[in-house]
Amino acid sequence: MLSHHLEARYAVDLLSGGAQGIGYLLKDRVLGPAELADAIRRVAAGGSAIDPQVIEHLLKRKRSDELLGALTPRERDVLRLVAEGRSNRSVAAALYLSEKTVEAVTGRIFAKLSLSETADSHRRVQAVLAWLRPE
Repeated sequence: MLSHHLEARYAVDLLSGGAQGIGYLLKDRVLGPAELADAIRRVAAGGSAIDPQVIEHLLKRKRSDELLGALTPRERDVLRLVAEGRSNRSVAAALYLSEKTVEAVTGRIFAKLSLSETADSHRRVQAVLAWLRPE
């Protein structure tokens, strides 16, 4: 596959049967005809030609999926409502919890997703992005 964009679902489908005889290259990263011809020969010979960016993206996705999988059903409920843009008060009302409980649950979510507080990042937004990633 020679693609202009990295599509994780295509990469997963492509790799689900193994890595022999497959290729996934990004057009803007193929340096020239010789590199493309070499990749085609490798795939034809039963090898593989996978752009390192594709591999990196899939590894990050796997780690994110594993971290989300560690969330309890209650934590998933809270994160789902946070992803809808709700405040802690709104989440608490929807789940019949106190705001203090919602704060504690979001703290556990941040810890499980390895989201540390820094001046340059917003953990709530990062948690929502992890939840919303469709890939």
